[in-house]
Amino acid sequence: EPAVTHLHRTESGGLHFAIKFEVMPNIVLGDYKGLTAQKMFHKVTEEEVDAEIESLRERMGTMVEAELVESELTGVTIDLQKMIDGTPVIGNVMKDVRLYLNNPEVNPELKASLMGTKLNDTFMIDLETGENGESFTYEVTVTDIKTLTFPELDEALAAKAMGRETATIDELREAAREA
Repeated sequence: EPAVTHLHRTESGGLHFAIKFEVMPNIVLGDYKGLTAQKMFHKVTEEEVDAEIESLRERMGTMVEAELVESELTGVTIDLQKMIDGTPVIGNVMKDVRLYLNNPEVNPELKASLMGTKLNDTFMIDLETGENGESFTYEVTVTDIKTLTFPELDEALAAKAMGRETATIDELREAAREA
């Protein structure tokens, strides 16, 4: 059914309006009977099941305080102070920037520089942050470190992941195989 979407009078006493309606196209089916199609099939490997289970454990993990950045399974909070000729640029500081180092979007040079750092460590790094790939020097201060601890691979994890009171690891593996 048509619907009026715009309606207004003109200065000369006329009327302008717009009508919205759907048009159903005429469709002519071609010769489709007897055509064959291939069904795509992928046999899930045990390595893929194991990887899915590990991904699940990572997603269900807990961040706990840490003293040292030891792996990519670490969340780091940093302050970034822009520097020019060794002097801080007043007002150009980013505080409490949170990074999860296992995120592929984290700058690789920054990630590498953060490895092995401790709480309150400070270091200088050149990062591409300007327009047209410009690099600027930043003083980075580590203000918080948390590492990811994975839950045990047990029936409690299986039950929580599957949303049931009881579930076995074998059922969890089968669900991962079917996903």
